[in-house]
Amino acid sequence: MITELEIFNMALGQLGITRVSNLTDSTDKRVQAYQMYYEQALRFVLADLQLSFSLKIDPLSLLSDQTVPGWDYAYQLPGDCVMVQGIMDSDGTRETEWEIRRIGAISDTVVCSNLEGAYIEFIQSVDETSVFPPQFIEVLKYKLAMDMAVFLTSDNGKLAANKQLFDSAKMDATIIDNRQSDQILPDDSTYTDSRA
Repeated sequence: MITELEIFNMALGQLGITRVSNLTDSTDKRVQAYQMYYEQALRFVLADLQLSFSLKIDPLSLLSDQTVPGWDYAYQLPGDCVMVQGIMDSDGTRETEWEIRRIGAISDTVVCSNLEGAYIEFIQSVDETSVFPPQFIEVLKYKLAMDMAVFLTSDNGKLAANKQLFDSAKMDATIIDNRQSDQILPDDSTYTDSRA
């Protein structure tokens, strides 16, 4: 099972920098880089890749004390939401009209819809490294190396090299994830007929 420390050390390796043994020594510039970049890189890669392991569907919580002009319902955005994929009813029928709005304080983000009893499909924030697929780890490693390159090495060449690797790993990760997602065949498919 891979850990944050191991992922971080892989990113340091991409920069030709010595590994760290812990992530708690805040006097170490490498640990400072971890504290500055890891969480942001993780959330970026989750939103950018949108891999199936991070996809979640939950019922939305109605905010009975909140109204938004032009909308029948205001729902609380889940706290672990990185990116909304869609809104749907309990049968899975997608709602086409909805939006995310900030109401009042910046932390008061709501989902507005005219759909009663709405569900949300979203990319969730996943911190548990044991569920990260290998292709996600590769992309995260290159994103971290890319983000930390100038801070730790002052070498734009390392930034550029890791950007290329990041872009390539993103493409590979998306292809792999698409291969393993369930395929829905139309009812008139010859494959479906041959399996009957």
